[in-house]
Amino acid sequence: MLHGFGSSRWRTRCIACAVVAMLLPAVTVNASELQASQGPPADGQQASKRSSNPDATFTKVRQAIGGEQYRVAVELSSSLLGETDDIRAEALLYRALSHFRLDDRVSASRDLRMALVARPQVDALFGAGSRADGAAAPGTRGWPDDFLNWGASIRGEISGASRAVELPDVSLEDLNIGAPVKDVASHFVMDVEIVRIPVIVEDDGGGFMEGLEADDFAVSEGTRAARKGGHLISEREPTSVGILVDASSPIAAVENEIRIAVADLIQSLRPEDEVFLIQFGEQASFLSPFTTDRAALESALQGYRPKQGRALYDAVALGLIQMRSAYFDKKALIVVAHGDDSSSQTSESDVRLAARREGVAIHAIVVAAGTQRWRPSLGESETSEASAATGSRSAVFLQELVHNTGGLVALRPGADQRFGGLPGWLSQACMDITDYVNHQYLILYRSTSPPPRGRWRSLAVDVAPRHRRVRARSGYVR
Repeated sequence: MLHGFGSSRWRTRCIACAVVAMLLPAVTVNASELQASQGPPADGQQASKRSSNPDATFTKVRQAIGGEQYRVAVELSSSLLGETDDIRAEALLYRALSHFRLDDRVSASRDLRMALVARPQVDALFGAGSRADGAAAPGTRGWPDDFLNWGASIRGEISGASRAVELPDVSLEDLNIGAPVKDVASHFVMDVEIVRIPVIVEDDGGGFMEGLEADDFAVSEGTRAARKGGHLISEREPTSVGILVDASSPIAAVENEIRIAVADLIQSLRPEDEVFLIQFGEQASFLSPFTTDRAALESALQGYRPKQGRALYDAVALGLIQMRSAYFDKKALIVVAHGDDSSSQTSESDVRLAARREGVAIHAIVVAAGTQRWRPSLGESETSEASAATGSRSAVFLQELVHNTGGLVALRPGADQRFGGLPGWLSQACMDITDYVNHQYLILYRSTSPPPRGRWRSLAVDVAPRHRRVRARSGYVR
């Protein structure tokens, strides 16, 4: 590891949890009569049959909890999850309590988060962390104090994630003047003389080349001769990943398909990869800060909802700033977008300049059908790139960022029937991009003759072993 790399986390999380025992009335339930399962259902799994009488089922759930038959309560609560939002929210609360009593905090947290999404007024239960404020569950049913106190901590995490994710003390302006990070122990603090070059290498068969070493790579700047050197981060190392999801109103019709595709994308990443989630409508906001907890990310994704406006540039800027607190050396942003920016406070040129400085690989999934492919036209003296493509300005912008940073773009074709429609195309696009993220090398290259500040310098990467294609960052701005 190079000198100057750190390993401490800058982020902290505080969870308050007070335990006060309070059991519901003990009523014995015949487990065989209730067809109890031998264990809790798998994450995200719902019972296959709906309850024909929710009120009667809730009575049995409460009896099971009172009799400390929590696995029975989990099964019964699961049978209610296909009902209306009110019933679903209450069933999730009972299932969360049952998992809490079984000391399965991961499942309990997942269910509670889903309950808050299904029916936001459930949030009032946990406003004060106990029943002292007179709060009651849906249907005026009380809940144990220890569960409410624990639930208040989860509720705090959710509200904090959307409004108060800790960001490095650095602005987009700081990124664009090459200022050092202020008071941030990030894993890699950018040196303007060190260039971060994400690289993907494909073999003759179209597969990814693995196990390459630093001496296999040669880097050339502008018209200068290629030279070996630099520190290589292996493709096997974990990655810090940010996922930016368009929540603008034209997306409403495909909301569920996008949520499913992003959930699959997260699961396809390496388990050790850390991930944050941002959604952008009129404003860009966090659904989740950096975490490796896949269940927490799945729960956070339930908060994705269609919104007005499209602050694409703000979202990319926010993602780049958050990447300054990333733990791992390899960094990637994945943008799922539909159309043109309409709401950003940040300018397109400022975001483009920051992306060219930071060395974060940016990948894009453009959902709008029939987007034309952009072709670069860039000279070493240019500070911006021209495009021959017409149509969506933001689609061109994203393709520029992908080209500049060594990422991959997925453009939805005008006719996607061969993929099985939009869901099949989204699934394939997410699979392709996660393959790239999982097989990307990172070269930390020290320039011997960096360009003047603010000027573009083209880059080219060559690989010694026989290969078909190298996809790398096309250049950088100092």
